[in-house]
Amino acid sequence: MLFYGEEFSSLKRRTPGNRHLETLGDLYTVLRACWSKETAHPSCQAEWVPNDPSYGQCAITAMLVHDMFGETIHRIRVSGSTHYFNRIDGHY
Repeated sequence: MLFYGEEFSSLKRRTPGNRHLETLGDLYTVLRACWSKETAHPSCQAEWVPNDPSYGQCAITAMLVHDMFGETIHRIRVSGSTHYFNRIDGHY
């Protein structure tokens, strides 16, 4: 399991919920199994590939991470599109 920020995979969620989804790593494992071409943003679906399942998932994933772990959501323009990401405990 490798993802950007994976060194913080043991970070605990701030809101109560499913006891099997307690850490950032737990959430990543579930999301990795759920991300698909159909769940990607419509503008990304034509370019989506299985070996990069998070492609086109950033907005909804950032909202989910924010709901569970708090802190802030950020967005930047990248190559003519928008990318969303989180900042938690001072880490992006």
